[in-house]
Amino acid sequence: MLRAELEAIAAERQAGLHYLLGPSGAAYDPPAPQALAALVPDLAEHDVYLCGPPGMAEATRAALLRAGVPAGRIHSECFSF
Repeated sequence: MLRAELEAIAAERQAGLHYLLGPSGAAYDPPAPQALAALVPDLAEHDVYLCGPPGMAEATRAALLRAGVPAGRIHSECFSF
């Protein structure tokens, strides 16, 4: 729903924007610390903004912390239906 807006903001700020989609039970788990570090090799040096339902946001936050991202660099917005 907000894809165009997110992409416009990222382009304006010259920021990377990655969509992590799919079931968490799949063979490849996008929010796993190793997958996140492979997606952004210097991940711990960046601010990370995440948006999603509370369970996904908390699991991703935990993975980001395990990947070495300082807590102060993780910003999240949660929503539920």
